[in-house]
Amino acid sequence: MSTRVAFIGTGEIANKHALSLRAVKDAALVAVCDIHQGRAEKFAAQHGAKKAYANAEQMLQTERPEVVHILTPAHLHAAPAVLAMESGADVLLEKPLATTVKECQDLESACARSGVYGRVNHQLVYSPAFDKMRAMVKACKFGRLNHVSVLFAVSADNLKSLPPSHFVFQDPANAVLEFGVHPLAMVQDLMGGVRDCKVMTTTERGGLPTHWQIAFECERGTAELTLLLGRGGKQTLLTVSGEDASAMLDMNRQTILVQDMNPHLIYGQVETAVRDAGRLLANGVSGLAAHYQNAFRLTSGMLRMDPFARSVAAFYRERQDKTGSVGLQAAREVIEYCDAAAQKYQRSMAVYA
Repeated sequence: MSTRVAFIGTGEIANKHALSLRAVKDAALVAVCDIHQGRAEKFAAQHGAKKAYANAEQMLQTERPEVVHILTPAHLHAAPAVLAMESGADVLLEKPLATTVKECQDLESACARSGVYGRVNHQLVYSPAFDKMRAMVKACKFGRLNHVSVLFAVSADNLKSLPPSHFVFQDPANAVLEFGVHPLAMVQDLMGGVRDCKVMTTTERGGLPTHWQIAFECERGTAELTLLLGRGGKQTLLTVSGEDASAMLDMNRQTILVQDMNPHLIYGQVETAVRDAGRLLANGVSGLAAHYQNAFRLTSGMLRMDPFARSVAAFYRERQDKTGSVGLQAAREVIEYCDAAAQKYQRSMAVYA
């Protein structure tokens, strides 16, 4: 019998959730809800949902879904998520979990109180390359991990696609909440929670800082985030530094290059070059094959390479035993990273006001 699934919110991101849900075995979208009834009905017809609602509480009471995807704007996540949890449904929220730490804590409490599973769609944590990187870290391939740095570049086209009313343009600090959650989810996964941070920003465009440099003191070491907004193409580079080795993950290419701390300088350089060449070739062949599988819409390729689809599929596996790498506690810690950076930014701006 198929798992009964409902969506609250039918905006643009809901289309990606619906497409990803098609690849999940024994899951069926039975109902959708949006404050705009017409939009909900159009979405339902497009994606095969039987019912469309304008009232979330009515939908939950009538349809009794087992899983609910919360796909409303970020500042409107909390209320419908709590309703869904209290109805007994497991909940997958689009990122971020919420816009304040207090709302995150309230959602954690509601999830625990209701005895359901909740998780956030931090998709980069479910990418194939990050899976490999996490496994290498857990296997101590780098020795004790000391530092993580991430370069996360958002393309100009991505910024231009957001409407002027989008919350990222309402307060410059919202840029970290909107874009920083992706790289910071990886930082949290590897380094634990945040303890302190320092922030520098440059190049204001219409009041929005386009270059953020954020240094973090973390639970298990230190981290650094370089956030570039509209200053080039889309790019994500994650570098981990340990006592015995370091590695760089290129999210676009889904490759990992490892640099050992080899005491034999010349031999070590040759050995590293040969090994890296082999890894690049293997990753390139795998990536090319998956690209063409995706182009022809083969489910296996999509699940294997697309972080978004992998994240959604993983949620349906995790909910069986209510475990996962990005549960609500981890997602709340990601928001604490964002909140720490936003507060430091706002304090620095107050000095110059």
